[in-house]
Amino acid sequence: MSETRASLCRQSGSNLLERMIRASGAKSADRVTILGHEHFDLLVGLCRRGYVDVSCQAAGQGPHCAERAADIMWIPSVPSDACLRQTLQRLGRDLRPGGMLVLRDQRKVVDVFRLRKLLAKSGFEPDRQTVGASADGLLLCARKRQTAQMRRAA
Repeated sequence: MSETRASLCRQSGSNLLERMIRASGAKSADRVTILGHEHFDLLVGLCRRGYVDVSCQAAGQGPHCAERAADIMWIPSVPSDACLRQTLQRLGRDLRPGGMLVLRDQRKVVDVFRLRKLLAKSGFEPDRQTVGASADGLLLCARKRQTAQMRRAA
């Protein structure tokens, strides 16, 4: 890979990292889980910024059943609604009630209303922190419902 291309990749990854941190409101003491093994650069970037409780997990595997649920869960790549639904069913339990989910959707046509509906059916409340689309894709934030809220919604 040429030096210019490598530099562009690092810059793009850095921009995504900053957007994800800002959107999630992540603090260095938060437990952050990144879904998708192809996003190891985000994990390294968080560690370099002083985040000490971060992990990366393949989105297609689960349930993970971590000893302690994550405060924040990032899904940096959403290939389809079906894939997102399956990921949330398998791994949503690894996010604590009230925890923040941040997903990035880079599909050319994103139906935000349908995405919000999918999140609501999966036990998440789309948050006011929704971030508008940019060249890097749409970021959407949602909070995992508290247990009592989930029972009422069912």
